[in-house]
Amino acid sequence: MKIAIWWNIPCKSIVPVARELSEMPGVDVTFISESDLSSSRKNLGWDMPEFGDLEYRVLPLVNWREDVKKQMYSDYDLHIFNGVYYFRKLRFALDTARKLNRTFGVISEAYHNPYTGIKRVLKKVYSRVVTPFRVLPRVRKAKFLLSASGDIREPFINLGWRSDQIYPFGYFPENNGLEFLRDTKSSEPNLLCTGLINKNKGQHLLVHALSNLVKDNIEFRCTITGTGPEELRLRDRVNQMGLGDYITFTGVVSDAELNRIKARADLFIAPGLEEPWGIRVNEALLCGTPAITSDGIGASELVRYSGAGRVFKKGSVDSLTVQLRQILNGEELNCCKSKAIDFSRKITPKAAAYYLMSVVNYTVNDMGPKPIPIWISEA
Repeated sequence: MKIAIWWNIPCKSIVPVARELSEMPGVDVTFISESDLSSSRKNLGWDMPEFGDLEYRVLPLVNWREDVKKQMYSDYDLHIFNGVYYFRKLRFALDTARKLNRTFGVISEAYHNPYTGIKRVLKKVYSRVVTPFRVLPRVRKAKFLLSASGDIREPFINLGWRSDQIYPFGYFPENNGLEFLRDTKSSEPNLLCTGLINKNKGQHLLVHALSNLVKDNIEFRCTITGTGPEELRLRDRVNQMGLGDYITFTGVVSDAELNRIKARADLFIAPGLEEPWGIRVNEALLCGTPAITSDGIGASELVRYSGAGRVFKKGSVDSLTVQLRQILNGEELNCCKSKAIDFSRKITPKAAAYYLMSVVNYTVNDMGPKPIPIWISEA
């Protein structure tokens, strides 16, 4: 079977899945990117993923429509698109596939609204009134939708997708060879929070929760990596609260340095307010590190299914404080580490690729029972 996967960038959380897919017997995969790795991702320390024998193409800056049409007239059995309308070149490719009656499926994040105030209201209205009209003509012919926001349906159904088209999915990075840390040997567990520093990522909530731990005489050390519009304000807040001895800021670090920091982490924290997924949670579990996430993060379902951590109510300092107190008390942290290690095999790119192929076989080739993800079915 010959498959073309169309993505906006060479994403480190989908390229490994495509590579594993291409290594299956009888499967030939081409990864077609709208653009090369973006400057914003490079600024966050991203490196190009390993493609192996996977064929990789980048659409040209000029005459890209002709290139898209050439691919559509090629002998692909299936096209898989990253979303249905957000990315201009991918939108054109999907519309071309639809008009030519090519077989295609979609991988897409669920609708989310990270804004506040009037922007949040306007986006909500737009998503309910305008977006369905843009989406509906494109989804009617799709064989499947893999939800990159996990096991949720309502946001997609509101946009016109049928329930029988929707299958749980996510993002699936590699662990980059990180070794498992099985026991917390220090009396001061190392906490880690990574990513863009802005209000939606919730680092300010974490700082306030950690202040509560200090008042409770709970020992810890926390590292916050990354940069963003709220970094200076967050640093000032840490200093004002007298947390300078407990919290370290690293700024942007390379993937290699981030791996070294991850290797020392005993607990990963993702305090975001609203995120479609959150690959940082995958990366933690893949190297045997428990995680605390907010329930506003799609990947929080991995923590629930695995039992390798805790989930707190988004936006609530009190809820985050309670979960931190409980997981840092006694042997629970080490127990969660063992669960993370056991669960890690279920969220590898290879596991995701086999599940993706089972969806393709079921929806396109009319083969096998209806697929259930291994990270759900064996939880």
